[in-house]
Formats: sequence, C-alpha cells, structure tokens
Amino acid sequence: IDFNATNVVINVSELAPAQLRLSYVADFEVMQRSAVPEAANIIKIEIYGVHAAANNIDYMLNKHHGFPLWKDVGKADLRIYGRGMDIGVLMEPVLEKTSTSKTTSEATGGLAVIDSKCVIHGLDLKLYDTKHDWMYTVIGPIVRSMLKSRIENSIAESIKSWDLTASIPVPEKV
Repeated sequence: IDFNATNVVINVSELAPAQLRLSYVADFEVMQRSAVPEAANIIKIEIYGVHAAANNIDYMLNKHHGFPLWKDVGKADLRIYGRGMDIGVLMEPVLEKTSTSKTTSEATGGLAVIDSKCVIHGLDLKLYDTKHDWMYTVIGPIVRSMLKSRIENSIAESIKSWDLTASIPVPEKV
C-alpha cells in the first residue's frame, strides 16, 4: 500500500499535556560475594492528556496488490480528543569513560531510552472529497483502528530511536 499525506498542519495550541509525571527509581542489589552493590537507575517520564488536531490533510492511497485494488485521493481531518494521548518513556543514565592516555580519562554521559509506549484514547477521523465516500462510512471504524495503531507505534518507535547518550556534560571533578 502506498500512502502519502501532504498539507499536514498540527494545531500546536492543543499539544500541551494535562499532566506530566517524572519519576526516578534507584534499585540496589547487594550480592553476597561482591563488595560493590549493583545499581539500576531508571527515569520514567509519563505525559497524559495530549490533544492534537490536523485539518484539511490531502491524502493519496494506492493499494496495488491483493483484492480489492484500490486507489483514492481526498481530504481528512484528524483529532485526538477526550482523554487524549498518553506517552510513557523509560530511560537510564549512562556514563562512559574513555581513556585519552595512560593517566587521564574523559567521561561522557547521557540517557539511554529503554522503552516507550503511546496510547491514544480518543481518535476522530473524518474523510471527505474522496472517490468512495460511501465506502468509508462502512469501513470507517476499521480505518480508524488501523490509523490509531500506526500512530501509536510510530510515536513509540520514534522515541526509542532517540540518541541521548552524548547530551549531558559530565564534570571532570565534583
């Protein structure tokens, strides 16, 4: 399936979340034979109630394999509403030391994204100016469900791909 969307303008006045929660958990595990305890530090960011809207999106759809073959163009309005969208990110601090010579070393640090999740609670999709308006009335719930799943997965995968490992300066001496 080929899909192309243009003229996508997201209304940013609705992007502010209703709630932002930041948690930090330090978990120490002391091994019987180890003098130094192993530590796990997790940073959890949770964003709740993000709303967004995009109107007059021009789209083109071309399904050229399988049955039925399907080609369509039209316009769409997309809205994330109600409880909105929730986004969760798990990260851990990373500190790497690099030896520059036998006597000196340099430290770099940052955050490694461990996992992310996105859940959309309310999604409204209105398609118009299409060649098959009547068909979207019938299969609209299926299209909305597929779109919701794809948006959730795209946002979660995009967050997982963030490279934050060289973004935090580490002081030489504390």
